Amino acid sequence: MKTIDITSNGKLSKYKIPEKWSEIKVGEFMEIVKVETNDLLSDFQKSIDVINIVSGIPKDTIEDMDFDTEFSELVKTVDFLQTPVVEQEKDSVMIEGEEYFLKKDFDNKTAGEVASFDVIYKKNKSDLYTCLDELLPLFLRKKTDDGELERFKSSMMTRVDMFREKVNISDVLSLFFYFSGGSKVSLKDLE
Repeated sequence: MKTIDITSNGKLSKYKIPEKWSEIKVGEFMEIVKVETNDLLSDFQKSIDVINIVSGIPKDTIEDMDFDTEFSELVKTVDFLQTPVVEQEKDSVMIEGEEYFLKKDFDNKTAGEVASFDVIYKKNKSDLYTCLDELLPLFLRKKTDDGELERFKSSMMTRVDMFREKVNISDVLSLFFYFSGGSKVSLKDLE
């Protein structure tokens, strides 16, 4: 993350802005996808909205920036969003001191896993990118004392918010390539 200083209305504020996919959380990715697929927004408005999502800089502050210097520099910083997500080949992710392992064995599914996937997928009109966070509890599991992945329980769905806010998209997006026919994902492809 890059820390930037922005002065707006005479007040200096510091913001962090990502410079690579591994700094984008699942929830941010999902919000970016909503913006990028909104045909009612101009490209310029999409840029403002995306910068707001990934940095927390208020939209009115972004809109008040000098276009040729401040705004253009921010756009250059997040230009990586126009490239395919760089996958991280990981077997697990650490969240709040606990390790969650990626379930990669799709040959052995429980009825609960299939039913949950089906409900989530249909509820989101078969659009994986609108339900990534809801699907993560199906794929991220702790290990039991005997080293096996914990069995799926519907109570695991309470982890959705934590995964949305704490998991980097580059750590888990490869799981969803399985369901999308193996296609790489970039925001440019969504337009």
